[in-house]
Amino acid sequence: IAREVVRHIQEMRKKAGLKPADMIRVDYGGDLELTRLLARHKENILKQLKLKDLVLADRPKQVFDVERDVIVDSYKLWLGLKKVS
Repeated sequence: IAREVVRHIQEMRKKAGLKPADMIRVDYGGDLELTRLLARHKENILKQLKLKDLVLADRPKQVFDVERDVIVDSYKLWLGLKKVS
């Protein structure tokens, strides 16, 4: 499941026109079981994608470079990606 989430984030990065060297922050929210799984694998996801941060959050009103609702293994997940300095 974590690999599928990583794949979605990589697709979002590409859609936003960001390079792998660009530092990004990903906010996420969704079904409790899935958010717990992502929290357990946070360090691995941060390293694998070279993210600045991976944050569990309600859907904030801030603007993201890319936002997406996805279904991962029948769980609903919202992802928001933003380039940070």
